[in-house]
Amino acid sequence: MKHIFIKTIAKMFKIIPVILYMIVSLLCGFMLASTYRNYVKTNYATFNGLTSTLISTLTMIIFLIICGLLLITLVVMVGSGLFAGEEMDGTMRLLVAKPVSRFEIVVGKIAGLLCGSFIYLVSSIGLMMTIFVMLSTVDGEVMKIIVGYIPGYLLFGMILIFIFSALSCLLSLLFKKRIPTMIILLFVMVALFGMIPILRLFLKSGGSYDQYHMYLFDINYHIGLIFYQCMSLCGGMILSSSQMSNIGTFLGIYSFRKLDYDIISSSFQTNDYVLNQYLNGNSLLLIYLLIAVGCYLLCYLRMKKKDIVT
Repeated sequence: MKHIFIKTIAKMFKIIPVILYMIVSLLCGFMLASTYRNYVKTNYATFNGLTSTLISTLTMIIFLIICGLLLITLVVMVGSGLFAGEEMDGTMRLLVAKPVSRFEIVVGKIAGLLCGSFIYLVSSIGLMMTIFVMLSTVDGEVMKIIVGYIPGYLLFGMILIFIFSALSCLLSLLFKKRIPTMIILLFVMVALFGMIPILRLFLKSGGSYDQYHMYLFDINYHIGLIFYQCMSLCGGMILSSSQMSNIGTFLGIYSFRKLDYDIISSSFQTNDYVLNQYLNGNSLLLIYLLIAVGCYLLCYLRMKKKDIVT
């Protein structure tokens, strides 16, 4: 199993994906540093405003680019061929002919995919933050707050890795070729980060979203709520009303609420937007994790019954 584990990780760190990952991570660092420089040039720059601006920018970078574009794409590309690729190449027959059980094959490959993806996640965030520090003169107190959110970002990334790896591995065992798996999962990605947020805007404007309980099927909102739960472990996101509007539109976790403007709001964070509590975040996370565990179990059962030798 150790050999399978190491081989799976080695396949993930080929020169092209590593270079692409580094380039995008560097660009994310430049983007965050540019946000910092643009804000401090303004006449109304404040400590709380700077902190909330950086956190909101970093939140969108982590959710959309680091975890969305990079991490899930990596998991899909590797996971789709984890079993189907070897079956197409004929190397799976050689593997099962060796003195290693099918359980060890499944565990070794899945563990390699999980560990390799986590290495990419940590290195990407680390590289981005390094570039940000090098290109900005950020105050130590501000940096301390930003660093405090990193455990939440890592936890969210690990959860996405765990869930999408389970789906990728199961589909890789259900299909003999990796193309169907890639098409299905890439469609899920496009729906998650593109189609569903747009569709939700139309449904909410007409009142259908709440009326027909569409939030039960809104995986973008589900992932957004899980992300919010991860951030809550770090003290919650410090966001202004406009930033809540942007994040709420994309993740579906905030909704606009009309206020009595006689009430005095905070200097940098108003209550115009409130958290959507359609579902319980902890229960939702547990459900997704159980689904992922179920997929891993199905992977073993499918591998156990799969006729590979004949």
